Amino acid sequence: MSLIMYNRSLIPNWSNLMDTIFDDSLLLQEQSFNIPAVNETEEDSFYTIKMAVSGLEKGDFNIEIENNVLTISSKKEKSAETQEDNFTRKEYSYSSFKRSFSIPENTKKESIEANYKNRELILTIPEREVTISKAKLIEVA
Repeated sequence: MSLIMYNRSLIPNWSNLMDTIFDDSLLLQEQSFNIPAVNETEEDSFYTIKMAVSGLEKGDFNIEIENNVLTISSKKEKSAETQEDNFTRKEYSYSSFKRSFSIPENTKKESIEANYKNRELILTIPEREVTISKAKLIEVA
């Protein structure tokens, strides 16, 4: 009969392993990467949408408007390959997101501007000038 010695630190603790798998902070980190944070504001004559998009470039965005729905999306793929004497290492990453916003009827869709600055996508959506017509008195003849 032999006695086998083992190091307890090499065997994962079931409780710690489950905590790591279902840790909410890991899920939130993943979500915040895939779905950028957005700040929407309304000024006197325009709306602004600011989106935190760290890790993306100006050309990574697709912005469309259809039936008063503004959609911002992005897909980014990366791959790297390293060759050593007796092995090759390949790494791939893929990230994407898609956000849609309902915009009011009174916006100038043809004048929407998008700018990328300091890892932030900024959309400016101007409002149409609303004219209030005065009532017209019609005389009966």
